[in-house]
Amino acid sequence: MKTSLKMILLFFAISVFGSLAVAALFVLGLDLRVLVAGNSHIPFTSAFFLRGLLVAIPFVTGCALLFVLLYLIRHPKASVLGGIAYLLLGVLTWGVLVPGAARLHGYYDRVTFDWVSNVDAADLTPHYFRVHDGNVYYYARVFRFAEASREMYGEGLMIDLMGTRGKAGEIYSFTTSAVVRDSDGLFNDVLFKDVASMPPVVAVPVKAYMVLFAAASTSVWSGLVPWAAYASLGCALLAAAWLMSLSSWRFLKAFIVSVAGIMVTVLNYLVYAHLLFADFATSCRELFVHIGMTMPPPLAGMMDVLEPLALFVNLLCIVVFLVLGLIGRRLAVNDPYARAAEDDA
Repeated sequence: MKTSLKMILLFFAISVFGSLAVAALFVLGLDLRVLVAGNSHIPFTSAFFLRGLLVAIPFVTGCALLFVLLYLIRHPKASVLGGIAYLLLGVLTWGVLVPGAARLHGYYDRVTFDWVSNVDAADLTPHYFRVHDGNVYYYARVFRFAEASREMYGEGLMIDLMGTRGKAGEIYSFTTSAVVRDSDGLFNDVLFKDVASMPPVVAVPVKAYMVLFAAASTSVWSGLVPWAAYASLGCALLAAAWLMSLSSWRFLKAFIVSVAGIMVTVLNYLVYAHLLFADFATSCRELFVHIGMTMPPPLAGMMDVLEPLALFVNLLCIVVFLVLGLIGRRLAVNDPYARAAEDDA
């Protein structure tokens, strides 16, 4: 009982403090996108923080469940009550927290990006050197032709390092030229691009997570059936706990369940990003849509947003994990050394 209570406290502690920390990082990232060099005002809005908090909750609670499972591996004598606590926390996560965050995110998404659009109207400050497409620009003045216009123009000097206008290294003056912004449109000021751009080792997982979160938002707003299909991802992650029986060595148990969870997550990302068996996935969706044509309107609409390949992958993972777990338990029963190791633990 004591271990189970500690597991529950650990889950909520990680979920609360982890979500707040990730939300703060989210706010920092959005602030860097809208900042302009030379402007001392640092924008902050509760919409940024709230949106970051809602985006963070599914990720942080998923990580919290993994840490709870690792804690259970560390204390195997509490396997029965600990397993029940782990299951209840999983139901709370995938039945309440994740769909709740995904649904609330839809309410505040428009508010946040309306605010970002207004910030985009901020003028670039002059007297800074900005690098764009290999050339260096210096604005002596930045102005608009109309106060309501979103287009900004500037006058100043360009150091032609690439030979764009003639000889490389020449300096040209310009007037009434469109100001240089980030070519990707992600930052208000190109000076912050190199500082705030995430390295690939961070950008790739973040991109994968946002694909899964977008799929969760779409599913939860489409009805109970689409969300239940998406929540099969959570069931597959919870089923990874069965793999604990494959080894009596705690470190190997932790390694196996962690790798299994990562594998399930990556497979779902590949499906939802349409990177895995794209043609087959398209055929499956077309089949489900065709089936939905013969159903009542509410169910037909739900069939349009289902991702059947993801559902199949998750169900397959659940079956494989359960079978491997049962095999591991059977082998452990017949192995006196494994039983002794469990008893010593």
